Amino acid sequence: MADSGKGTVTLTGLTKKGKSAKKLSLASSVKASDGASYAVSAIGKKAFYGAKAASITLNKKIKVITSGAFGKCKKLSSLTCKAKLSKAAKNSFKGCKKKIKVKGAAKKANKKLLKKTSYKKFK
Repeated sequence: MADSGKGTVTLTGLTKKGKSAKKLSLASSVKASDGASYAVSAIGKKAFYGAKAASITLNKKIKVITSGAFGKCKKLSSLTCKAKLSKAAKNSFKGCKKKIKVKGAAKKANKKLLKKTSYKKFK
């Protein structure tokens, strides 16, 4: 995770255990080693790359999905967004294989935004 300078962080990757989990849920905040708490507000480049999860839930503060964030997530079939997304990069889902059901807040708006990426299999 990287500090963006505003009390927020961007998720930059998963642990080995996280990559092999069948279901992932992104917390809305994390604690640093010094005890400070930071809001998780974006998903960084290739953060979930190659994850085995079929279902991923994003917290209500996530508004941005960067390039390759979900690349090669071949089993991903459900994406729950607890907030309205403001940006999803073109190659965010490159290498995904299944139809991805979009759930959560602002479902129609999020699905419309996600369909503007190079991946078109959203329902």
